[in-house]
Amino acid sequence: MGDNERRLEDAAREQAAFNALRDALLASGHRGKHVLFHAGKVEGFFNSPADAYAKGLDQYGIDAVFLVAHVVDAKVEEGPISLSWELGLMDGRS
Repeated sequence: MGDNERRLEDAAREQAAFNALRDALLASGHRGKHVLFHAGKVEGFFNSPADAYAKGLDQYGIDAVFLVAHVVDAKVEEGPISLSWELGLMDGRS
C-alpha cells in the first residue's frame, strides 16, 4: 500500500471515530465547536476550524493525519473526507 492510500485510510478512520462520538459531543455541550481528532481521540475543541487546524499542525506536523470536524447535527457518512484534502489545499507538499 502506498503512502497516499495509507493516509486516506487513516483519514477515514479519524472520520469514523468522529462519527461514533458525534452524538456524545453534541450532548456534552460542544455543539458548534470544531474538534481536533488524532489517532481516534479528541485532542481539543476550538471556536474556528483554522484554530483547530493550526493546533494539529503545531502538535503533529504537516505529515500527520488528523481530522478537524464541526460538531453539528449533520453526519458525514461517505464521499470526500475533506474538499480541501481532495483539492490538495491542506497538504503543504502539493
